[in-house]
Amino acid sequence: MATQTSRKRAERPAIVRKPGVCGGSPTIAGHRIRVTDMVGQLRLHGDVAGVHKAYPHLTMAQIKVALDFYEKHKEEIDEYIREEEALASEFRGRQTFT
Repeated sequence: MATQTSRKRAERPAIVRKPGVCGGSPTIAGHRIRVTDMVGQLRLHGDVAGVHKAYPHLTMAQIKVALDFYEKHKEEIDEYIREEEALASEFRGRQTFT
């Protein structure tokens, strides 16, 4: 029989959005690690094991939940990624080196 504490823990959302934390972007609960960060690492490393190497303090379950969230909200998360890439490109264009 599950204890009340373990039930409450199981009911907590694994992915959260908080205004003022990472711009309101979906993050892994208890961390300031965004779902977009997980997607970027997956694209870089090609597999979940590579993502885990980048974030060894996360459990494989947390990583998989974040990637599952991405699959269910792909359009929204891809829009976050496009916006970040556009900002980064704009910033690079403004840099001057002397």
